[in-house]
Amino acid sequence: MKKQKVNSNTEKTQVTIQETFAAMSEILHGDKEPSVLLAFWASALSKRVKLTINGGYVRILAEKYLFNGLPENQEELKDALGRKPGNRFPSGLMQSHIDCLYALEKLHKAGALNFDAGDTLAEQQAWREKMVNLIPGMACKLVSWALFIYNPFYTKLLTIDTWHCKRLGIDQEKLAGKTKAQVACYLATEKRMLAECTALYPEYPPVVTAAMLWENARIAGGESDGQAYTSHKEISCRWY
Repeated sequence: MKKQKVNSNTEKTQVTIQETFAAMSEILHGDKEPSVLLAFWASALSKRVKLTINGGYVRILAEKYLFNGLPENQEELKDALGRKPGNRFPSGLMQSHIDCLYALEKLHKAGALNFDAGDTLAEQQAWREKMVNLIPGMACKLVSWALFIYNPFYTKLLTIDTWHCKRLGIDQEKLAGKTKAQVACYLATEKRMLAECTALYPEYPPVVTAAMLWENARIAGGESDGQAYTSHKEISCRWY
């Protein structure tokens, strides 16, 4: 991707909708049936974790634990995920991440996890509400992201995080949780963003346009070099 020079010390960059679509399409990498558990695991590990680090953890889970089960000893899992000597947790992770992995495995074994989300926005929002109420540690954002990982261009739900809140002038705390008020705020913000994305690029799924806006907000905030949109290949739930 070419950069547009502003001056000798400053460069302005943006990703395009086409680049975003290509990068996000890589989440379809792999020739296996999409794994429900791996999709939820990948989303659970994304909380406040960079995509590249998130992807590395997903690869370890896919290779070692998807079919063999998580180890009974959580310390063993932390070491397997690359915890450095002297640290309590692997890079970027907290106890809440680890607890969520085990909770998801338990729910999956009980047959409680699914992506039977329906085809319409209302149906998918109703499904999301059920999953949010079911899964400890996962609210609207993470459940929406799990559905994207499982079936990216089928989902009508949006993943609303810090960068979207910043660009929209919204206090993230008002929608980052499970209270009735937070869920209502999430739904209202999602409605606003869906209209925004559809108006900008009606030919693309809103989730792709939202991702482009997200990356460009990060670039504007100095959190991305803007060279290209980061590949989503390693968080694929079809690669195991």
